[in-house]
Amino acid sequence: MRERPILFSPWSVQRILANQKTQTRRVIQPPPRETDFVAITGDTILLRRCPFGDRGDVLWVKEPFSLGKAQDGRTPAEAWEHVKERKQGLTVLYRAGGWKSVAPFEREEPVYPDNEPMPGWAGRRRHGMFMPRWASRITLEIADIKVERVQEISEEDAKEEGVRYWPSYHGWAVRDPDGENGEGVYRTAILSFACLWDSINGKDHPWSSNPWAWAISFRRLETQ
Repeated sequence: MRERPILFSPWSVQRILANQKTQTRRVIQPPPRETDFVAITGDTILLRRCPFGDRGDVLWVKEPFSLGKAQDGRTPAEAWEHVKERKQGLTVLYRAGGWKSVAPFEREEPVYPDNEPMPGWAGRRRHGMFMPRWASRITLEIADIKVERVQEISEEDAKEEGVRYWPSYHGWAVRDPDGENGEGVYRTAILSFACLWDSINGKDHPWSSNPWAWAISFRRLETQ
């Protein structure tokens, strides 16, 4: 079993914490060619290892975060060493909601719920790509990996990507629709996911281009 990081947006993190997202799709780079595929016992297999791992491997989630304002001039590694030397606490504040004390160093630190609002002493926003392992609060186990064109997603898989059904609008949407006009509501989960896909990948790999993607199913192992 190997561990690798995986980056998620605050929206995706919220859906994972709510047990409403158990799949993610990532563009295969570079795009596979016909010679990259081989037929084995009736199945078409891509002769390339998924960079996120294999079934049973562990993914630790990177997400946008902050430290306290007192640490704004330090990298996460420098902040860690700073509080360690002084036996102080260090709290990670997640932009998706919630806080986590990661370095109590002989201090008792409170535990905050996932929906706790961002406090006034939160420091600058830090991109999730710079989150170290010790700051991560979510660990996932890969349950399955498929290779498919993004437009091949099924209705059930689109639901597992985190889009929600809103009964009052009789349709699927990524977020609570604005007002009463049903803006952003679609009649199928696939259409709603297509909108979500373009909001993330539309610049380089739009839905209309139907790129090849790693379709990764996972289960959450823990939250802290």
